[in-house]
Amino acid sequence: RVVKRERVKPMFRMVLEFDENKVLKNSNYDIEQMYEWLDKICLDTWFDVIGKGEYELINNDVIGSLLVLVSRFKKQSWLIPNLKTWKTFDDEDGEQDALKFILEDL
Repeated sequence: RVVKRERVKPMFRMVLEFDENKVLKNSNYDIEQMYEWLDKICLDTWFDVIGKGEYELINNDVIGSLLVLVSRFKKQSWLIPNLKTWKTFDDEDGEQDALKFILEDL
């Protein structure tokens, strides 16, 4: 499902991918349901869904939005441990490995 809203300028986007093998092996979660839950969290945190596991920020408050998003992610016990990748892309810093940064912080 793609959801686009009016934005000032697309400057920050991210791509998240779940580790499907890990999810199938270690949990009773449905991978598609997990992507739907992820979409809802991101939509509620000022991101549009632009593809499966792909999101674009609709405001210019990157730091504030990411702080809220990370806080919401940490409240979901199923989310961060099942991520395979979480890459962010912006005009200033290019591509960043957000998952590596978050895992170092945990």
